Amino acid sequence: MRVVLRRERRRRNLRALQSNPPPFPQNVLIEHSDLPEPGARTPELRVVVTGDRFLAEGIAQSPAPLCYYPIYGDPEEAFLALEEGNSSGAIIDLEGWAIPVIDLLDRVRTLRLRRPDLQLAFLASEEASDMETFVQAACSAIVINKRQKIRKIVGLMQSTFTRAETQERVLSQKQWKILLLMAQGFSLRAIARQLQLPYHRIIYSMGRIQTLLKLNCRQQLIRLLLKLSDKHC
Repeated sequence: MRVVLRRERRRRNLRALQSNPPPFPQNVLIEHSDLPEPGARTPELRVVVTGDRFLAEGIAQSPAPLCYYPIYGDPEEAFLALEEGNSSGAIIDLEGWAIPVIDLLDRVRTLRLRRPDLQLAFLASEEASDMETFVQAACSAIVINKRQKIRKIVGLMQSTFTRAETQERVLSQKQWKILLLMAQGFSLRAIARQLQLPYHRIIYSMGRIQTLLKLNCRQQLIRLLLKLSDKHC
């Protein structure tokens, strides 16, 4: 009789427990599938830098983790946040800014010195192989067609592309200074005087730059620099 009563009491207690579950965290049952894997990582946070309202709205209205990405309409504000924050990377629109593309890339290179771990991707609405090669060599970053779907853009950003893969193709500081001065209209002899280097060293560096950028002649490089120096690029 006592055994029957204990069983009945246990059944009543169990029904009461099921109908009125105790507050968290007492007696909480956790499914194995809900537990994080030992090596699992949370989605990495990346900053989006764009003045394109359509693109920004598309990201803001997307499912997680896209909707959590901070969106900046001012490059300088974004770069300050990247310097101080914990974001793992940035998606930067090359178009629609008041400054030329080459100045934007120069700012990104400065940011790279402070945050060499950053993974970067740039957005462009046109597929130009010469510009893509230049951006890769300048900032060790991929260039993505802006006209693709948002999820594909971020998927490419999350790909296995790493800075180490393009390290050998990155422009050195001296080569970059030469390009900046050329973009400002300096002749090669004037650049040699400005950098206090022998003229033949500048000529040698120009050859290395053209090889790195896969350009056949200096005129191609000059046309590319003019394009990147245009504010309406």
